[in-house]
Amino acid sequence: MDLLRTDFYFDGILAEAMEPTPHSFEDLLNLVHKEGVMLFDYDNMKIPCIVLKGERFNEITKAFYGKPLVVDSNLNIMHDDKKHVFVEIVLKFTSVGMEEKILLYANENMEFFERLAESAIIGLVPLSIDGPEARILMVQLPRRETLEDAFEMIKSYLK
Repeated sequence: MDLLRTDFYFDGILAEAMEPTPHSFEDLLNLVHKEGVMLFDYDNMKIPCIVLKGERFNEITKAFYGKPLVVDSNLNIMHDDKKHVFVEIVLKFTSVGMEEKILLYANENMEFFERLAESAIIGLVPLSIDGPEARILMVQLPRRETLEDAFEMIKSYLK
């Protein structure tokens, strides 16, 4: 069975059309974000963070220096009938013309998506030789309700 894709935009629009994706399960597993994700404790809240290579993190933060941080974001949810769910997180840094796409295997990252729905904040952290560094770029995402709906959708595909 092919994986199906549902685009979930943070502006509240859900593209209900389930389009087959050209990727197999194995293809998507090979495309999963290698640096991983983590949870960062901040003011008694766990903030979901995407770990980026140090060079990429620096490229993004330097592009914003002295400019407003404007980020459009969406989730692309892909699933099959065997209870495999992948989520592509797309962050478009519109004020500097950059984009970051992160593919996660939701089956192994449910707490990440639960905390994303709770906080409506996503962090970017650089990876160093010793692991994630102390620097963090936090992005407030609009429409917590949309994130909650996306999390419920992810959970429903795993049942």
